[in-house]
Amino acid sequence: MNNLKITLIKFKMVVLIFFAVGLITGIITSCFSNDAQSDTNGSTKETVSSVMEKRPMIIWFQDIETGPEALDLAISSGLFSHVLLEGVNYLDRQNYYTVPKFRQSLEVLRKHKDVKIIWCRWLYPGHKLDNFKFEDAFDANYYVRQIRRIREEAKLMGADFVAFDVEPYVKCPLLALPNRRIPEAKSNAIRDAIRTAVQSEGKVDFVLPAPFICQASLKHLYEATSEIGEDAIAEHTYRDVPKMRNDKRRPYDIFGAFVSVTKTDPNNPDTPFFTPREILERQELWSHKKGLLIFTGLYDNSISVAREFSKIGSVRPVKD
Repeated sequence: MNNLKITLIKFKMVVLIFFAVGLITGIITSCFSNDAQSDTNGSTKETVSSVMEKRPMIIWFQDIETGPEALDLAISSGLFSHVLLEGVNYLDRQNYYTVPKFRQSLEVLRKHKDVKIIWCRWLYPGHKLDNFKFEDAFDANYYVRQIRRIREEAKLMGADFVAFDVEPYVKCPLLALPNRRIPEAKSNAIRDAIRTAVQSEGKVDFVLPAPFICQASLKHLYEATSEIGEDAIAEHTYRDVPKMRNDKRRPYDIFGAFVSVTKTDPNNPDTPFFTPREILERQELWSHKKGLLIFTGLYDNSISVAREFSKIGSVRPVKD
């Protein structure tokens, strides 16, 4: 009799355990089901993968003449998702594979397969001007050729994206424009030429600097040239000067920061730099944008800044 009671008690305990397990499983399943349903309905709940997808890109600006040392240091930190590799206009230098520093930089990038490459050239030549005149800036065929060539080069080198730096440099005829200002009729002519080229070839992925929208009769060159790129990288945000970066006439997609190991610029004390740790911590400046570009300028500064980033590489900036 006692054995029968013990057997019944054990049976009841087993039943209760199975019931409890089933109830808990049902609750967990229901929770996950509700979360999945909430996500489908546009809830703000995010998975790890969705957070990673929404994280702003962190771009290291690499001038080809800087060489691979700073580049290797910077991207070895693990902080950078992209590298913008910039060269001069195609008319200034057609083949970069003859430049040792270019080949070395590509070798560094190929070691870091998770880092995306943005191949960038100057939109306008600044050195060899035999085949470029001021009037060419109003010719749609000029922009068609530039877009086709940069895409061909990107495919050859295995770059993921293409970009144009639209600032005129060195001896470019467009430097004759005072303060980059241009009469509205001529601005419209450049814009229309670029739009015609884009209709044929499509926009490149990035353009820098960001456009400057002016209401005056004299327009800014960058308002017209910005039409060639999808996402605008800001340069007016380079210095830690609120008045400059808050200029509503300069819409942009990616925050650009001039970074140095010292905050103060001895040559321009009123326009301080950002420091490596500071720019990562001040996420309110760029986390709501599509990304952050780190510009370092001269070679020595690039090495020093890259070294600092390598020391703080465990800091992973995320979008709140």
